[in-house]
Amino acid sequence: MADRLAKQGTALPQTRQTSTLHSAKSLIKSAVKSWNCQWLLRLSLGKNWESLVSRGPLNHNLPRTVSVAALRMRTGHEYLASHLHRINIRPSPECQLCGHSTMNAEHLRTCSAVDHSKNYQKSIFKEAHLYWLALHLMAQHPRKKK
Repeated sequence: MADRLAKQGTALPQTRQTSTLHSAKSLIKSAVKSWNCQWLLRLSLGKNWESLVSRGPLNHNLPRTVSVAALRMRTGHEYLASHLHRINIRPSPECQLCGHSTMNAEHLRTCSAVDHSKNYQKSIFKEAHLYWLALHLMAQHPRKKK
């Protein structure tokens, strides 16, 4: 079947398009990248790592501490109270620093116990700073027994 269709295809009039090797490689690379992105988005729907695909890759030139914090917060494996509660290490997901809300990456942006005075040009650096600061404060203040 495939051979017959291929033979029929050779009989059809072919348009002559001249292109350089570089432009052909770029076109193929772009098509493969687009297909991969769409495939990964479909594959990740509803998964806990969906945010890794939808937010795009991390910059490879970031300092290690920033990259580690960003990856942990994107995947939800951030060693904050919400994750520690999910894996049965903490009795409650509430913030052990302020006690007001579930302690996760989003909460760190508004937590009253964390110093928000430092200004960063990129939000990823601010998020990393808040993450490491919160971990440091959590280590200084042992969890309360319930």
